[in-house]
Amino acid sequence: MKFRNVLAALIFLVLPFSLRAYSQGFEISPVLIELAAQDRAEQVVLKNRTRRAISFDLAMRLWTQKDGEDILEDTDGLIISPPALTMKPGEVRTIRILRTVPADETNEISYRLILEEIPLKENKVPGRATLALVISIPLFAQPLRPSSPDFRVTLTKQPAAKGGFQLTLVNSGKSHARVLEAQPISSGKPLSDPLSLVGYALPGTTKSWEIAASGLAGADALRVGLPGGETKLLPLPR
Repeated sequence: MKFRNVLAALIFLVLPFSLRAYSQGFEISPVLIELAAQDRAEQVVLKNRTRRAISFDLAMRLWTQKDGEDILEDTDGLIISPPALTMKPGEVRTIRILRTVPADETNEISYRLILEEIPLKENKVPGRATLALVISIPLFAQPLRPSSPDFRVTLTKQPAAKGGFQLTLVNSGKSHARVLEAQPISSGKPLSDPLSLVGYALPGTTKSWEIAASGLAGADALRVGLPGGETKLLPLPR
């Protein structure tokens, strides 16, 4: 079964909410999982530092991208144990992710660990809407023979009607890529705080970010940090 559009959008847009939950006392570690080719299992630690019980359904989804759209599908390549849990205030739990198929020879395989909160009756407040927490953690299963990253990044000017700029990452390699840093530069020096650009380009896909003109006001270039320690300085198109 494929989970497109509404579900995928929900899961990937909840990141800021999950970070707020972290600051309020719910902790997850790690928040990005890389499963080495020789490993058969991985662990994720959950800590409930809140004052209320929390219950979750847990699932693994195969994660692909097509035409700029994230697609989540049912998978039997990884299984999770337990598939559901309830945590008391102050409780710490460990969940296990088990590989059921061998690592791919050359291609990295991308997954998402999904934790979807099940609202408990004891936490409901009369007359107040109940918000359910959804958390999505990326997992990258490494291949037996990893290859070097292969990607390029460009900065273009948006049409006048739209304004601003577009940063595009084209990933032609066999592993994921993302922008680790996007720092506005003026005369070789950082101009302001780095821009916040969230998202991945999975193997063989393209990821684009729209940047408002105000985000690069006064800058003459954008310094982009990429996987593998690579840094590119992209002059602002005029």
